[in-house]
Formats: sequence, structure tokens, C-alpha cells
Amino acid sequence: MSWLPTLTLFAMMLALGMTLRRDDFTRLLGARAAVLLGLGGQIVLLPLVAFAVAHLFALPPAQAIGLVLIAACPGGVVSNVLTRLARGDVALSISLTAASSVVSFVTLPFVVGLAMEAFVGAGPRVSLSFAEMAVPLFGTTALPVLLGMAVLRLRPALAERLHRPLLAVSSGILVLLIAGLTVGVAGSADELA
Repeated sequence: MSWLPTLTLFAMMLALGMTLRRDDFTRLLGARAAVLLGLGGQIVLLPLVAFAVAHLFALPPAQAIGLVLIAACPGGVVSNVLTRLARGDVALSISLTAASSVVSFVTLPFVVGLAMEAFVGAGPRVSLSFAEMAVPLFGTTALPVLLGMAVLRLRPALAERLHRPLLAVSSGILVLLIAGLTVGVAGSADELA
């Protein structure tokens, strides 16, 4: 069943791709300020807020580093779906997800290194494998979006008929997976207590 989350994310992005045209992305070339602002918020502001929260609440080192790590990670596929549900700019959201994922090869090790220095005093060098991050990113973001866009271009009636139910079913499965994970983690925590 380890394939189910990946398949679910793929289906969500495929459904989103069925609502997008190439013009949605080329339009972003003229919206550089929005892209830069979004990236700045993701790459700079979120980690700064995480550092502030960790200091404000005097979190233990492991929790503080974990909070900063989560804040420094690139946005995920679910943010694109939430953007769609909020009637936001899905092409911008997908572009930010892709761009922040690429930039995170540099920023993530740097920010985590700063967090380890700030909360522990030192730590091991952090490095990321391009292949280990790029392949899942391409497989769950770019590929399904491109396939969905191809369906919309070649078979618009099919895309119109499929994208809503596909998004609804995959979102429902994701909610169930998150609920199951939450129950499992809560059960594990009770066993440890």
C-alpha cells in the first residue's frame, strides 16, 4: 500500500493539469513580482518565522530543528489542490512548488545547518541528492500536470468530464490517508507513554 499516497498525489496533479493551458504558465513570465514574492515568502520568511517560534517557545533542540526543517522544505502537491479549491492561481502555485523545490537544493541544507548551529551549537554537514528529490518531484508534479494539460488540449470534453471527480476522489483518499496516519501516530504515542 506504499504506492497509494504517490498514486493519490499523481491523480490530484493530473486533475489539476486538466484545468490548465500553456498560456497559464507563459502568463507568469509577466508576473515576475508574484513569483519572486512567493519564493521569498517560502524560502526566507517561513524559516525566519520558524526560528522565531522556536526561540519564543524555547523548544527543545530536536523540536526546534524539526520546525525549521519543515518550514524550509518546499511547498507540496497539496498546496496546489488547496489553491484550486480557493479559486487561486493554480499555475502560479505549481510554478512556485517547482521553483522552490529546485532552489531548496541550496537553501535547505543551509537553513538546516543554521538551525543545528543555533539550537545545538554544531552538527553534521547536510547534503541532498538531486536524483532522490528530482525524480519524485517530476513524477508527482510535472509529469501528471503535463499529461493533464495534454488531455485538455487533445480531448477537452474528456478533461471537463474527468477533472472534478478525479480531484474529489483523490482528495478524499488523501484525507483518509492523513486521518489514518494521525490515528496511527496517536496510537504509537499512547503506547510509548
